[in-house]
Amino acid sequence: MNYSEKLKDPRWQKKRLLIMDRDNFTCQICNSDTETLNVHHLYYEDGNMPWEYPEKALITLCEECHNDEHSVEEFCQELLIRCLKKAGFTNRSICTIAEGFGCISELPSHENLVAHAIYSMLSRKEEFKATYQNFKKNGK
Repeated sequence: MNYSEKLKDPRWQKKRLLIMDRDNFTCQICNSDTETLNVHHLYYEDGNMPWEYPEKALITLCEECHNDEHSVEEFCQELLIRCLKKAGFTNRSICTIAEGFGCISELPSHENLVAHAIYSMLSRKEEFKATYQNFKKNGK
């Protein structure tokens, strides 16, 4: 079953309605209650089905904020890996850091998974968003 098929599963549909109801059918970033809404996973774990995450791992976002969140995440992953590598970290040492956070149980083959694990642990997402918005605006 591919991911889009999983999102059609009744268990996911039930979970997403539960999350939207909890969030008052309002985007938790821009507070819109008139735009099309999505339920966003704040993190992913290998082997979990979309409906198997705890409620605290899910958030209601409008489509625009949802797309922005994924764009910011990709940007942060690249930026974080670039910064760590400039500081002398190897892919293996970056994986070790992610393992230390307990985000992954074994070394992944794709470094973006490592960056995602570390990114999900960061508490300064708003600073990264501002940096990303500046990057998008200025092309740097």
